[in-house]
Amino acid sequence: MRRPALLLLAILPCLVLCAQAGKYSFSKLDIYNGLSHNQVNTILKDNTGFLWFGTMSGLNRYDSYGFKVFRHSAADTTSINDNYISGIYQLPGNDLWVNTRSGGNIYQSKTEKFERNFSRYLLQHSLPSGTIRSVIRDRQGDFWFAYDSLGVYRYSTATGKTKGYSYSPSANNGPATSQLSGIRADAQGYIWMVHRNGIVEKMDPASGKIMYRNNELNRRNATLFNYDLFVDREGQVWLWTLNEANGAFLLDPAKGVITNFSETGPGVRINNNLITGVIQDGKGIIWIGTDHGGINLFDKTTGRVSFVVSDPKDPRSLAQNSIYSIYKDDSGMIWVGTFKQGINYLDENIARFAHYRHKDGDPSSLPADDVNAFVEDGNGNLWIGTNGSGLIFFDRKKQQFRNYRHDPAN
Repeated sequence: MRRPALLLLAILPCLVLCAQAGKYSFSKLDIYNGLSHNQVNTILKDNTGFLWFGTMSGLNRYDSYGFKVFRHSAADTTSINDNYISGIYQLPGNDLWVNTRSGGNIYQSKTEKFERNFSRYLLQHSLPSGTIRSVIRDRQGDFWFAYDSLGVYRYSTATGKTKGYSYSPSANNGPATSQLSGIRADAQGYIWMVHRNGIVEKMDPASGKIMYRNNELNRRNATLFNYDLFVDREGQVWLWTLNEANGAFLLDPAKGVITNFSETGPGVRINNNLITGVIQDGKGIIWIGTDHGGINLFDKTTGRVSFVVSDPKDPRSLAQNSIYSIYKDDSGMIWVGTFKQGINYLDENIARFAHYRHKDGDPSSLPADDVNAFVEDGNGNLWIGTNGSGLIFFDRKKQQFRNYRHDPAN
């Protein structure tokens, strides 16, 4: 179980000063918009454009106008088997694999019913019965089923045939183990896998052979973890341990080097070690969701980390610092599921105004909110006139304010 959400009373002052909450203006969806519960564990956009949100109390389908909620019913064997949703994955034919606290379900899109006997579905696709950890779709439209202890199986949508890849002592070019915990496809179509022992591998889907293997995480810690991974557009691999406060790890396959992102270093410093997801936005910035520290933004060009955190006085800021899920859909929209405040979303394709305002206790914020005059100087900086709070100079490059006020003695 995840740690309970706590107030961030101990965040260092620099985190407040570096926070970019004013740069990102989020919209929100919660129980007042029809969401079944404000704890959002998992997010998926399906083939038809619906957004799916798995909560601790029901599965929600969103069509940009409203929600349709699917809940367990003891009297209906075609309902979902549990209301606590932990994972949603696309399947062939617009169906969905839905993991709950009580096991897997097949959502049948044509009937909007659930098949609880997922072994029957697997058998129909020549897949072995077992615990499915994740399902992904590759560039060719084929589906890869990652099992908890049976390796990975590829289902071809073109031929309807299935092929398995699991550990074999006699196969030198096969997977290192059969205990997978995470699987992703990169932009070139290669399949990346992380095993529970920390071994990371890259597979050529055409041949099924392992092209690359890294044992560094396994060398650092022999403990078995439920790892997850994300491959960014530069081909570097982000890794983190689900529900374990180990921070994030960045693997550069070209150099074979792993960098740790954590609160204490010695790698890159972030503000919280409990990582819940990683995505990359349209500008190349890495978004690292955390359970207590909001979102950490890593700029790969500068190596700097900044923060998106909740501001109770700003209704357009991040709703909560306990992030449970973070997802970017195919249109570039970023969706953030929180612990108890529903969904935040951000459309990168829509230009938004940055909002500067006065914040009590933050000397770097706008000195006063009652603004009535502007002029831009030859260097592109702004001089801001206020009603009763003097003259403000804004350095655009440094993003800093300086306040000039009347002094009777000067």
